[in-house]
Amino acid sequence: MKNNYQELIKLLPKRKVSGNKASYGKALIIAGSTNYAGAAILTIRSAYRIGTGMVYAAVPKSISTAINLSVPEAIIIGLAETKSGSIAKTALNKILEKVSGMNSIVIGPGLSNDPDTFKLVISLLKALSGKKTKPIVILDADGLNALGQNPKILKALKLPLILTPHPKEMERLTKMTVNEIQTNRSEIASRFSKANHLVLVLKGAGTVIAGPKGEVSINPTGNPVLSTAGTGDILSGIIAGLAAQGLSAGNAAKLGVYLHGLAGDAVKKNKGERGIIATDIVEALPSVLQSVR
Repeated sequence: MKNNYQELIKLLPKRKVSGNKASYGKALIIAGSTNYAGAAILTIRSAYRIGTGMVYAAVPKSISTAINLSVPEAIIIGLAETKSGSIAKTALNKILEKVSGMNSIVIGPGLSNDPDTFKLVISLLKALSGKKTKPIVILDADGLNALGQNPKILKALKLPLILTPHPKEMERLTKMTVNEIQTNRSEIASRFSKANHLVLVLKGAGTVIAGPKGEVSINPTGNPVLSTAGTGDILSGIIAGLAAQGLSAGNAAKLGVYLHGLAGDAVKKNKGERGIIATDIVEALPSVLQSVR
């Protein structure tokens, strides 16, 4: 993954006069719970704002209306839920029924730490790994927390996989301390990616993107306005949207991080550094895409 962002930007599909929603991919967002509907909303919105044609939202039934009112463009898949209001393990078959035709899948934002939901995540990853046609899978937030209970299963998964941990989530995956990780971010990210044959986005100042062949890049964009709740959910949606539009896992991750940071830079320039919320970042994406074009 070379540091040539202009070449990556050229991979964004042109918006053809003859195009339609099917021309720009399908992304499935598996996210949300009673207390974290906002995480699902931000992920869905950002996937749309980056140019995805159709975004499906697989969420607990109890928050379906909230999602629909907040993002009327989303295609809602209401799922069985636990007593705590998170997606239940029994929803697995319904999710798998909807996977066919998806170009990318996000698993994790706002799912909660319910043990039944964690079981769902692991069962879903295994089921997706066994499919002949595999979408690019982005694992974030509580999806990573579920994986953190048994990270050894990564080696058995045969998926085009992107993991997007912050340092604390990386601690759970590697059993290293946050301080150890932060001291040697690039080498640790590279080693983890190679060992598990995946793309790793280690978030933080100078986000590290590491690929399965040992390639590493450090993102040059972004600033402290991104240090607010929800911006990680936005990044997952952006990466999923780029993957849905045909970019490889490595290119979607690298360009997604770059554009996410550019949106943060644009918001800082226009609104300042304080009092920024995640929605400001989402709404900056169309103008950022216009500027890089």
